Amino acid sequence: MITAVQKKDRYDQALSQMAAGAPVARLSPGNGFDISIEILQESLAKAEPDKIANIRHAQLTGDALWRLHVAEIADKVACHMHGSGCEVYEIVSGLGTLYSGPVARSEPRTGLLQSHSLKVASGDVFIVPQGYAHQLVRTGNEPLIIIFACPDSHLAEDRLVMPDICEERPKLLVDADALPGAARDILFRAAQRVGIKTIFVANKPLRMPDSEFISFELTGQGFDVADARIVELVRAGDIVVTADIPLADAVVAMGALAVDPRGQLYSDENVKERLFIRDFMDTLRKSGATTGGPAPYGIKETRAFAAQIDRLLAQIQQSRKSA
Repeated sequence: MITAVQKKDRYDQALSQMAAGAPVARLSPGNGFDISIEILQESLAKAEPDKIANIRHAQLTGDALWRLHVAEIADKVACHMHGSGCEVYEIVSGLGTLYSGPVARSEPRTGLLQSHSLKVASGDVFIVPQGYAHQLVRTGNEPLIIIFACPDSHLAEDRLVMPDICEERPKLLVDADALPGAARDILFRAAQRVGIKTIFVANKPLRMPDSEFISFELTGQGFDVADARIVELVRAGDIVVTADIPLADAVVAMGALAVDPRGQLYSDENVKERLFIRDFMDTLRKSGATTGGPAPYGIKETRAFAAQIDRLLAQIQQSRKSA
């Protein structure tokens, strides 16, 4: 069996054949590290968070000049660059996209000369040359587990964190607790049709279709835990589906679009009004008054929701074309 250190010679040979500024590419099959799944699982169980890189990783083998690590990427690695020495990545499980590009370093600024992307999957191996910014982003439902090899300095003094170079496209965030099944099915079809990253968040397990665009996050039990997670994930321009008015109020204030499962789009104006009415009705109920519940969710509501989602996704697609 060829050791990881012996394979480094192969990586160096492959690296010497790369043209300066060339896109990072997959290596031919058979260039992985041949670490057993049992060892990887045992090591990953002891992994510690790296808050700078935004991953969890643990050492496997090697020395200060060339050490192997196993890591789990929950969302994306922070974009970064190393001034000396290459890095080798092997995808153990999951799907992702690697964004990378050569960097021009001139004091006091560091700038990306060009950017490339490479879709990667289980079994892929690739080399990132020194002087290349790189950022690996998880895209599938399965955990993104990788082995990476580099000098110890890459995790210490030789690590320059840079702004994201991944394509930050709007995503769909779904408050899936108590979401009507018909609305859920509409979102499944829409995510697949448009190719938008869609994350369902709930505090109880839900079955998801097998799709690279759809994922699910199970949160802990407790009041507003799922809502808090959505607030953590949301960015300006995202779409949030929720019937929870305080959550809608929070994400609209952050520049996101929010729509309820009945198709009504929240705005700065109407969300405050709905929040006032909600609080007023809560006060009445606490005083013993009978206020009744929402109208049944039927075909009319389903069609209104589908139409609103189509309009919002069309807006996103149009903005992509004009960008």
